[in-house]
Amino acid sequence: MVFSYSDIDIRSLCEKEEVAINQLGLNIASLFLGRLADLEACDFLSDLIVGNLRVDPTNSEQFKIDIDENYHLIVCSGHIKADLTDDGDIDSSKISRIKIIKIENGND
Repeated sequence: MVFSYSDIDIRSLCEKEEVAINQLGLNIASLFLGRLADLEACDFLSDLIVGNLRVDPTNSEQFKIDIDENYHLIVCSGHIKADLTDDGDIDSSKISRIKIIKIENGND
């Protein structure tokens, strides 16, 4: 999986363990960095077998991936044009590039 980032802050959070720990705390940062490693090991987004991958109910062009029960990683296709399923949804089995948009805390 190839990553891009919505901005420099999310890139730092993803690429620098120290930043992730400072912003998320040790436990969530560890889970978050593990989830990024899981994604990196995938050829396609649909290959992710952990994290309850699903379409974000607030934006059908984005996906939500659980980090834990409260924190979620929000991503979208990093392709210029995303392939669609017969139902008109984005086909995660064709996504090999993702843009990491944000970390969402469901408690906020």
